[in-house]
Amino acid sequence: MRHTFSQLQTAGQQATKDTSASTLAIIKDNINSSVSFMMAELADYQVQRVQTASTVASQQYYHNPPDLTQIESMTITMGSVTYVLQAIDSHQEWSRLNAITFSGSAIPKFFFQRRDDFGIWPIPQASTHTLTLSYSYRQVEMTADDYATGTVTATENSQTITGAGTTFTAAMANRWFQAQGDKEWYRLSAFSTTTSMSIESAYEGTTGASLTYIIGESPELPPELHELISYRVASLYFGSVRRDPEMSIYWSNMFWNEDPTNASRNFEDAKGGFLGAIKRYAQRSDSRIIRHKQTHRSFDSYLWGVTVSNS
Repeated sequence: MRHTFSQLQTAGQQATKDTSASTLAIIKDNINSSVSFMMAELADYQVQRVQTASTVASQQYYHNPPDLTQIESMTITMGSVTYVLQAIDSHQEWSRLNAITFSGSAIPKFFFQRRDDFGIWPIPQASTHTLTLSYSYRQVEMTADDYATGTVTATENSQTITGAGTTFTAAMANRWFQAQGDKEWYRLSAFSTTTSMSIESAYEGTTGASLTYIIGESPELPPELHELISYRVASLYFGSVRRDPEMSIYWSNMFWNEDPTNASRNFEDAKGGFLGAIKRYAQRSDSRIIRHKQTHRSFDSYLWGVTVSNS
């Protein structure tokens, strides 16, 4: 079930049984840190996004998107053909590649991620091409409480949400919307006016007017994992503010296994909790892991688009 930032705050207060203003500030911080932790640990297609960039002739390195944590895959489109680049995970191997000189036009075959940028090799010598990155990312910290002022009209099969007595803002784009009587959540895609917003996909509920609604920030995690966030928030609270290790361990076990008595952190045997989620979503193959486990190959084993020679 999807939770908004405000709903997560309430869940955190219920778990800690502390509604003071000072603790609420800590809960907000712990919500954001927990979401960041979970997204980094999950690191699968559920928490990835796609972005494009244009190459520059004779330029090898390009800045990472500001929210990037790890590149999952990369392609380059040259003319009407798209090529898949392979990841290089060893700085030594990347250096060996760049010790090779070549002449003439080249089709990039490899990419190498660094802390602030990534490189492609061979370096395109001319023209502008399109790089497409699929990558794991960091969610921007949530700060806004839910907005529910006025009412809305939502029309079946329409992407337009019309407000009455509302003050929609541009900052609400990319937040989540739910109308009264409809259990589905929709991502807001665009701000039009203070009384008009667009959702990313067509509204599937029954057409209705004067509906109450919620607009809120929400974690970019699979919705079924949202309830686990308050468990980790409570564990951090009892481990720091209250200095109660017994309760901290209780909520930590709930977070990892949804079993307060199970202290195992072995996801292979897990069925519930965050360990179960890691196991469940890890079923999709990860070609990067396979490549990373390969032994280093000699240069003779690479397939080149150009003639190369050692410098």
